[in-house]
Amino acid sequence: MSLPQPVPPSWKDLGKSSNDLLGKDFAFTGFNLEVKTKAPSGVAFKVAGARAVGSDQINGDIEAKWSERKHGLTVTQTWTTSNILRSQVELENTIAQGLKVDLATSLLPEKGAKTAILGATYKQSGFHTRGVLDLFKGPTFTADTVLGRDGFLVGAEASYNVTEGNVTKYATAIGYNAPEYAITVHGLNNLKAFSASYYHRVSADVEAGAKALYDTKATQGGVSIEVGAKAYLDSAAFVKAKINNQGVIGLGYTQALRPGVKVAFGLALDTQKLNEVSPVGPSHKRARLTDSPVASTSTNGPPNMREPQQLPPLSLSILGVEPLDEFIKEIADFIHHMIVNRPDIAGTVEVEAKIGILRDKMSGHRLTMPVLVESNTIDCRFESNMSAHKHYNSLLNNLMTSQASSSSSRLNYSHLHLVDSFFPATEGHEKIRVTRDEQSGNIQACVKKIRLGNLDIYSPKRAADWRVSVNLEVPVQHPLGSPTHTRRKDRLSYAHEEFAIDLTKEDLSRLIPITLQPQTLYELELEIARPEILLATAATRGDVNLSEHERSAFDELIRAFVNNARILVRNSSDGWQ
Repeated sequence: MSLPQPVPPSWKDLGKSSNDLLGKDFAFTGFNLEVKTKAPSGVAFKVAGARAVGSDQINGDIEAKWSERKHGLTVTQTWTTSNILRSQVELENTIAQGLKVDLATSLLPEKGAKTAILGATYKQSGFHTRGVLDLFKGPTFTADTVLGRDGFLVGAEASYNVTEGNVTKYATAIGYNAPEYAITVHGLNNLKAFSASYYHRVSADVEAGAKALYDTKATQGGVSIEVGAKAYLDSAAFVKAKINNQGVIGLGYTQALRPGVKVAFGLALDTQKLNEVSPVGPSHKRARLTDSPVASTSTNGPPNMREPQQLPPLSLSILGVEPLDEFIKEIADFIHHMIVNRPDIAGTVEVEAKIGILRDKMSGHRLTMPVLVESNTIDCRFESNMSAHKHYNSLLNNLMTSQASSSSSRLNYSHLHLVDSFFPATEGHEKIRVTRDEQSGNIQACVKKIRLGNLDIYSPKRAADWRVSVNLEVPVQHPLGSPTHTRRKDRLSYAHEEFAIDLTKEDLSRLIPITLQPQTLYELELEIARPEILLATAATRGDVNLSEHERSAFDELIRAFVNNARILVRNSSDGWQ
């Protein structure tokens, strides 16, 4: 007679022991704080905050959870710093033993954006399944199932778009779980990526694990491998270490100070760069103004009769104000919409304008439109590679020299040598970018860049066009394996008030087969330097309860941004105009 089979882990928990060992408690990607308390009534509260390395923005949320165990009811309410309200209602073992039904919703009040996900989980001996219906996206139905017997596990997941009537993704997994060790193999991303993980509890105080990843879509790099271990120093402290086949070591130390209070420290070290000398020199800081300069006004008076040809001072309009340019307002509305409707993921919002050429998709020629002034357009191809690199370099350097004796805000300059390495993403389509200082080898950023939207601007009377892009850079851990391609950047960065102008030479010789000639590209981009100012002003835009200066600050920031982009486009051929 066979023994009763235990309930297998859920689909998302397959390989969890190895993932936790290699992924958690390495506190080198940012700063995190989490506080949990519980009231006498049984309501549990949690406040969490996180700040990524290199960012001044803190993202957080406050959560309240109430449970009524007798009837299996749990209600959770969350309010985030992005002003998103989340609610979740769970009902477990009430309708049927082993069945849990839950409804998770979210709402962004200022835009009315909402989500609703209905889920059901059913688990019994040797069987664990879950179904999820995204009511407002598609709707899309996702189901996963894990079967287990005598330690052997088999699982699968699939998503079906109800409206389009097709399967959008699928994955499979097999594994074996024993009390001291676990092995799991996944086929992910429609069986285009494969991972294998191993976990071993060597003793009561020592754990070890490894993980390998192979992406069939990667052009080079082979298999990514990472191994790690965890050792308990005593009942209140443990250390962790891991290393991947890129030579990057991760170290972590966690200490419990008292019940409910612990601290963690982490360090990432690239062993391939240990013998390189770090340069020592002055740091470059951007000069910024605390307040935007306010234009002075003059009192209107009668024309000077002794100088009849001199125009007297004029008001900005009959109302004494200057209305926001409709073209600038269109760009401001676009950027604001992208910001407030961005995914609820901790990351840095990037707004930039690139100078380039808009081309017709069919002919490949520069776009032509029946307009006399700059206009936004769609359905065209944008090329950011430009031939006026030396021209802009000379213009910006001359501008720095001419402003040296000026009392107004001046350009600051820095020369950067960076190397970007791109790795295949483990989730989604966005690649992971690791940026290093070429001389020191220090990691400057490790992010996944999510493109939120582009707005193409056609300039009929100029030699160049431009594109406004809004992106979300999400900090991630350093990936396993070798990069699919690299990009060397020789960047001249000019900072002025709240903006950075980057003139970059990109060496793309390692992106193409070695049988082809190396290629060098040049890019010119304008970026809003402080994302925290961008988000703060976007949050107060149009708020009637605030002063005119506060509620119009976002539009003023975008006005200056657009004007700087216009200046760069206008001077794409001749001297400063």
